Amino acid sequence: MMASWLVGSGKGLNHHTLDQLRVGEGVQRLVRAWSSCEPDCVQLKWPNDLFIKNDEGVFRKAGGVLFEGASKGSEHRVVLGVGLNLQGGPAAGFGDLSDLDISLDAERVHAAVHALVASLFESVEGFGVDTGSASHIEAAVLEGIHRLGPMLYRNRKVRVKGLSETGGLLVEGLVDPVDGPEDVRWSSI
Repeated sequence: MMASWLVGSGKGLNHHTLDQLRVGEGVQRLVRAWSSCEPDCVQLKWPNDLFIKNDEGVFRKAGGVLFEGASKGSEHRVVLGVGLNLQGGPAAGFGDLSDLDISLDAERVHAAVHALVASLFESVEGFGVDTGSASHIEAAVLEGIHRLGPMLYRNRKVRVKGLSETGGLLVEGLVDPVDGPEDVRWSSI
């Protein structure tokens, strides 16, 4: 299932890593709700991937979240894309919902993800926008690092203490948050 949403347009819009994490943590909760597996079978990998544990106990990438900003003059648009593998296909090496004995069609998955996105980004008069609990998002990221790790930053094993206000990783011994996913990898995946 692949889908995209225009989540903002206008002047001076920004999106942060925390936005990806907010959506990823929500998709993680959806998949856990659909599955009867142990909670650790679905992990959020910072900053934007969802990993599912197969029958052999191996975590494989099964989905992802991506924001893209586009500007033309002073006008800005922010588009959210979500992809989630529903069942095995020709792309060997990836995980999917069938690994967790979840059998849902793309329409039903899309409807659930759409409701999640609306709850996070849609502004309705009289109702606030649910930005998601920062502590739940941080807990999901830290659990993912623990289950998928150890994490390496610039090829050195590090300990992550939490998240910055924008979703960067707070790493023990570093002053500035780690914001670049290209500097991070997990030794076990």
